[in-house]
Amino acid sequence: MKNKYSVCLVTFKEESDLTASDELFSKCLGKLGIRAEVHPWDNSDVDWQLFDAVVLRSCWDYHYRPHEFVEWINGLKTKNVNLINTYDLVFWNMHKSYLLELERKGISIVPTVYLKMGSNAHPSILNERGWNKIVVKPAIGTSAYEIFSGWVGDPKVLTKLEQLLLDQDVLVQPLMEEASQVGEYSSVFFDGSYSHTVLKKPKEGDFRSNYEQGGTASAVEQDDVTIKELQKILELLSPTPLYARVDYLMRDEQPILMELELIEPGLYMDLFPPSAESFANQLRLKLKSSTIAR
Repeated sequence: MKNKYSVCLVTFKEESDLTASDELFSKCLGKLGIRAEVHPWDNSDVDWQLFDAVVLRSCWDYHYRPHEFVEWINGLKTKNVNLINTYDLVFWNMHKSYLLELERKGISIVPTVYLKMGSNAHPSILNERGWNKIVVKPAIGTSAYEIFSGWVGDPKVLTKLEQLLLDQDVLVQPLMEEASQVGEYSSVFFDGSYSHTVLKKPKEGDFRSNYEQGGTASAVEQDDVTIKELQKILELLSPTPLYARVDYLMRDEQPILMELELIEPGLYMDLFPPSAESFANQLRLKLKSSTIAR
């Protein structure tokens, strides 16, 4: 089949090859006549304007250099490059304070205290919440970057929190027992339509479910009621993201949002191979209809 479109799947230099999940996606694109190249986001030799779309995939080091990443994104926007997901969604999703915005719109999230860079991490901020054990995470981060947990009354926890606040915004949340006892669910959507769900479980004694911290992931079924609740989150977004991963816990049969991943989420297509074809078809439809927002 003749290549009608050309896209770039964006990675990062330390792991510039596609993941097993995205490799399936790339092969499905090829079957649809879409040529896919793979480049790290900070490769200055790439002419991004040559592609019909630039799709953010495993650009998993941007949180180390967020200002450079934003500068690169703005450069693409200036050149009118088709970015997926869209510019507005990427900028909005980079900073985890979006969780509080979604909460104000009626979405159930893990209880969150947002502390701005340079603010005072006074013990009362946490004590008044009645939390015993907390999780602290940078407002810009991925792959459990600089996330730690500890007891509210531990001076070492407060000291570490104060150190983080010296140069970045921070979120503080209670440690949810579901995260370690059951695991974290991730449901994947393509253009607003449900695709599949995985259950990520941390290793014994940990609360982080990422592969890097020894976590595991397995494909699971999800009920229609929960899926509809998750879709309500995506309905709040404009435009609808071409791909989205909703990370959440289940409590009393209700999803509690942990994070909404719109920039570079692993989509676990290798655990549910038909999803790679679905993703490729949705991208082809966007390219064909020229409806990708710039």
